[in-house]
Amino acid sequence: VYRATESRTGMAVAVKHASDDGGLTAERLRTEIRITGALDHPNVVRFLGHEWAGGDVWICLELVVGGSMDGVLQAHGRLSGSVLQSATQDLISGV
Repeated sequence: VYRATESRTGMAVAVKHASDDGGLTAERLRTEIRITGALDHPNVVRFLGHEWAGGDVWICLELVVGGSMDGVLQAHGRLSGSVLQSATQDLISGV
């Protein structure tokens, strides 16, 4: 995943790049685009669009700064009960 700037708006975005091998990977990419394009929730990264170019697809997503949950756990270790409860409630509300 790359950080990029949307040329029309100047907005910072995340761009995911993948190669279409014409088989199972291609089907997974089409499914990901279809599902993420249909999601609309404040706790889910927003899908902004996609572009097929030759055998590659570029998926443009809302840029979320602050790292991943894995990064938080690596940096801080086990979460306390109240922090874990809050994070879990946010996660569940996005599903």
